[in-house]
Amino acid sequence: MEYFRPDVKVGAFILLAFVLLVIAALTIGGMGGWFAPTQQYTVLLPNANLLRRRAKVSYAGSPVGDVTAITVHANPVWQQAYPGYPVAITIAVHAEMALWKDARVELRTDGFIGERYLDIVPGSGPPLPPGSVILGAIGGVEGIVASLSGFRGGFEELSGALRGLTDPFAGDREGADHGREDLDR
Repeated sequence: MEYFRPDVKVGAFILLAFVLLVIAALTIGGMGGWFAPTQQYTVLLPNANLLRRRAKVSYAGSPVGDVTAITVHANPVWQQAYPGYPVAITIAVHAEMALWKDARVELRTDGFIGERYLDIVPGSGPPLPPGSVILGAIGGVEGIVASLSGFRGGFEELSGALRGLTDPFAGDREGADHGREDLDR
């Protein structure tokens, strides 16, 4: 038999070492969940600015899944029930993870100019069955700016609020003028 020749043994050893190296790299890199069972849910959002397919989905800060699809839905039932939520995002989360009825999903940014991801805020109540629809929100600074009315009005309102915080006499110009007069005397 030629199976026990030294070159066959070395080849088998190298092949085995390579397979173990790939398995270790996948496990250490967090990619070992490819074959783990998942549950899919649909998240409805007002917009999905810069969110990408395969973006991270986290649950209370821990990664639990990823975004599998982003579409503008044409479901007439959803359009009537949720008129301000035209974007449907399909997420896949680990099967052992339970989502509750009042769980919220927020579109967030990792850092100030970082990658976009979805964060599931834990809730309570009865568990959601797989395939359910969850209403999402835009979190962080984008959510604050988006919640202000209109593009121009929102920035004017935001700048007015910031001006009010930074100028202690913003609402009382006459009082500020009288205070300056008193200081000059």
